[in-house]
Amino acid sequence: MKKHLDIIIFTLLLHFTLDLFLGFWPFYKNVLGFKLTTAAAISGLAGFVGEGSQIWFGNLIQKNSGNTKKLLYLGILCLMTCTCCTLTQNVYLLGIFITISTVGSGILHPVATDIITRYHPHPRQAISCFSAAGVIGFGLSQCFFAFLLKNLPGHIYPVLFLNISLLLYLLYSSHSFEENPYASPT
Repeated sequence: MKKHLDIIIFTLLLHFTLDLFLGFWPFYKNVLGFKLTTAAAISGLAGFVGEGSQIWFGNLIQKNSGNTKKLLYLGILCLMTCTCCTLTQNVYLLGIFITISTVGSGILHPVATDIITRYHPHPRQAISCFSAAGVIGFGLSQCFFAFLLKNLPGHIYPVLFLNISLLLYLLYSSHSFEENPYASPT
C-alpha cells in the first residue's frame, strides 16, 4: 500500500474536490434568487444527464479499455466548468455549466472508485474512506463557496487551484492507472 499511497491520496482528494464542486449549485441558486421551479428544472436535467452518464462510463471503465487517465483528465476539466457559473445569470448557460459539471461527476465517480479499489489492499476499507472524502467535500461546499463569494466579489476562481493541482499530478505522474497490483495471478 505504501507503494501506491500517492494514488490513494490523489483519489481521495479527487473525490473531495468532486463533491465540493457538486455542492456549489444548491448554494448558488439561492444566491441568484431563482424560483424553485427554475432551479429544480436545472438540477433535474443536470442530474439526469450527468449522474446517468455514470452507467455508461462505469461500463467503459470495467472493460479495462486503457482510457483511465484520459477519463480522469476529461472528468476534471468538465468539473471545472462549475466555476463559470459566476460569469452569467442566464438560466440556459447555467444549465449547460451545471450539466457539464455533473457529466464530470458521472465520469469521475466510477473511474475513481475503480482506481481506489484496485490500488488499496483492502477494497472495503478503501470504499469507506472514498465515501467519507466525498461526504466531507459536499458538507463543506456551501460554507466554502459562501466564504469565497463573500470575500472575493462574486468570484470562485481560487477553487480552481484544487483541480489544477490534480491535473498537474496526472500530467507528471508516471502511473497509467491501468495495472492491478493486488490481483491474483492467473
